[in-house]
Amino acid sequence: IDEISEDYRRLVLASQGTVEAVIESAFPLEQAMIEKISEAFRKKIGAKNLHSTVKVSGELIGGIRVIIGSKIYDGTTRSELDRLYDTITR
Repeated sequence: IDEISEDYRRLVLASQGTVEAVIESAFPLEQAMIEKISEAFRKKIGAKNLHSTVKVSGELIGGIRVIIGSKIYDGTTRSELDRLYDTITR
C-alpha cells in the first residue's frame, strides 16, 4: 500500500508540473541556498515546479548531491575523492 500511495503522490505532483528532488549536503543549508539550488535545477530539467527535500549527510564531506528521479547530480567532495582513488589505483 505504501508503494501505491507513493506512486499516486508522484502522479498527482507530475500532473501539476511538479518534480521532486532530494538535496543532500554535508552541512545544513540556509533556506536562501536551498531556493537557489532548487531554482537552478528546476530550470535545468525544465520543470514547472520543483519540490525539494534536504538531507544532511556528513559522509559527503562537502558539496551537494541532487537526486531527481533516477538522475543523480553529484558535486560532493566524497565523490571526487572516490574518483581520484580509482584513478590512482588503476
